[in-house]
Amino acid sequence: MKENRKYTILSILLIIITIAPLIYIAKYNHSSADDYSYGILTHQTWEKTHSIIEVIKTAREQVKKTYNEWQGTYTAIFLMAIQPAVFGEELYPLTTILLLSTFIMSNMYIMKIILKDYLKCEQKVYSFVISIIVIFSIQFVPYAVQSFYWYNGSIYYTFSYSIMLILLGVILKLLKMDDIDNKDKNSNNTNKYSKRKIRNLIIAILLSIFIGGTNYTTALVFNMIIATISLILILKKDKTSMYVCAIFAICLISLIISMLAPGNANRQSTMQKMNAIDSIFLSIECAFIYIKKWTNLSTLWVYLIMIPIILNIIKQINYKFKMPILFTIITFGIFSAQFTPPLYAQGGAIPARLFNIIYFSMYWLIILNSGYWLGYLNNKINITVIKKDYKYLCVIFIIFGIFAISKDYKMMNSYVAMQSIQSGEAYQYDMQMKQRIDLYNNKSIYDVEVKKLNVRPFLLFSSDITKDVKDWQNKAVADFYNKKSVKIKD
Repeated sequence: MKENRKYTILSILLIIITIAPLIYIAKYNHSSADDYSYGILTHQTWEKTHSIIEVIKTAREQVKKTYNEWQGTYTAIFLMAIQPAVFGEELYPLTTILLLSTFIMSNMYIMKIILKDYLKCEQKVYSFVISIIVIFSIQFVPYAVQSFYWYNGSIYYTFSYSIMLILLGVILKLLKMDDIDNKDKNSNNTNKYSKRKIRNLIIAILLSIFIGGTNYTTALVFNMIIATISLILILKKDKTSMYVCAIFAICLISLIISMLAPGNANRQSTMQKMNAIDSIFLSIECAFIYIKKWTNLSTLWVYLIMIPIILNIIKQINYKFKMPILFTIITFGIFSAQFTPPLYAQGGAIPARLFNIIYFSMYWLIILNSGYWLGYLNNKINITVIKKDYKYLCVIFIIFGIFAISKDYKMMNSYVAMQSIQSGEAYQYDMQMKQRIDLYNNKSIYDVEVKKLNVRPFLLFSSDITKDVKDWQNKAVADFYNKKSVKIKD
């Protein structure tokens, strides 16, 4: 146990050290764009009542309003309405803490279930894998500002993605509990496992309702994954299929409720749709394009270093790994489907924040397929890894890793954060935004004019108001602070 705890602590410390600059720079972060528009009603309620309960009630009203007027993603709208700055702009930096911690914990949770509960890996293997995947996912995510800093966009995609990982972990745990029940039918532990199974089933149902009301990409992908799992269990005549089918049905119904919102029709009338077949084929093309684009030397190193680890794992499990081509087609199809909702609904426009969760899922796609194909090849030709040669393999991987990082380190988000902090750019941005907020909070000014930002940190800046008082962002800020108008000085 002490040895396991040591590896866990080392893993957590390594992750924290590498993301420390990303946490530090968050103190300079501020609200923007839809943070204001979705927080208007709740902020006004907080200013009047300072009651959390009243704010929650108002958030529910915001969901109803938006559901009927603009979009049906009820879970996301509720969370958007309670963004930290609703209670005070000084709380907005909590955005990064929430998003990073949820992302890390969700990955640790599902990896623990897969690697330790199912595959019986040692703690050191789990700790190494989770450290590598989490660190590289965070460091090279293409649009970090919209994944960990801009609350509205981050909560809509990254947070929903993290909850989806937790839900998948709960489902896998639920299926594992059923195996335990079957083995312990005559033991005194049966009731204990049954209660835990019921508890996990309830959690899975609640989270599936949550996912059904998030962004359509996450909801669609989860339904595709769970439908595939359900079909496999049904074909195997596994009685646990009833649990998964129930969760699938509830999430699908939740998604349909979201899709049928009157607001979706209103919003769609302002956009140009793409033909459904064209959007599917373009999604497949986009999947190939972006896998190639995002595979730099560092991500390639991650894939390569996983090969001996995966190979050792598959040699310890009894699975035949049949039909690898079909496995790749299904998993690649699910991966590419993430592009489809925006391509179909917005005529080809893909929001930057969506690319982030697709990037995160790319690691799963590559590693799962590497594992399946290695398992298939091992069953055919019995791949042999000589343990005495491990030390040479480790030296090769370390050298390649150092070379890869030395080429790509300027792309790492922590490096970008340190550059922004050291140059004073982040501080200047913070000061300029605080000057604006002081004006916004000045009750004697009704028509507010602010200076244009002369710095736009890559990790902190998402979008800004304009010189036009009629611009939607200007109107949102004005309504949020109860002003007649807000604009940038000419």
